[in-house]
Amino acid sequence: MQQQSHAGGMDRTFPVFSGKYTYLVLAHRESDGGHLVEYRTDLKGKEIKPGLDFAPASTQGFALLALFFDSLHQTLASFRYLGQQQLDRREMYVVAFAQRPDAAPLTGQIYIGGKLTSTAYQGIAWIDPVKFQIRQMRTDLLEPLPDVGLRAQTTEIHFMEVHLPDVATPPWLPRTVVVSSELNGHLVRNRHTYRNYQRFAANSRIVTAPVP
Repeated sequence: MQQQSHAGGMDRTFPVFSGKYTYLVLAHRESDGGHLVEYRTDLKGKEIKPGLDFAPASTQGFALLALFFDSLHQTLASFRYLGQQQLDRREMYVVAFAQRPDAAPLTGQIYIGGKLTSTAYQGIAWIDPVKFQIRQMRTDLLEPLPDVGLRAQTTEIHFMEVHLPDVATPPWLPRTVVVSSELNGHLVRNRHTYRNYQRFAANSRIVTAPVP
């Protein structure tokens, strides 16, 4: 579910819209190991293109943010160990990261007023020292985007353990995501809530037409 609100005076917020969607992450296998692509669809499976006409800013793609720490993508960012900190009454490793602006495979995409803008991120991750799973992340823009009026954007992601059929090690996937953007002098906040994760598998083959 996605909800968007605007902040007004006296710390009040005004809801703009609320919607329920299905998020689909597809794994494409290629010679270099493949890549993941996230799509947003309505409840009937029809793809919804980013950039809603009635919303000033559209956000998605959070299921893939943890890929910054994947071994195939670690060269696309710099990392620094900050120490340990308590989270949910447990000690966690705290690691800061900053994405390389030229790291095209994981460059973020933001839709503002129907316009697509690419950006790089920096942030902090809290990692379970036993399971080495990311429990929480915070990301910020590597630099402002004045061309589209985006001065700042902070994303806070809370992960949860998800048990899926035929998956030996349960992955940690987003539970809630809050995106706070300072856009053209206004605070816009998107809140995403995720549930009911499922795993699908499909096989395909190319069949040539018979020769007459």
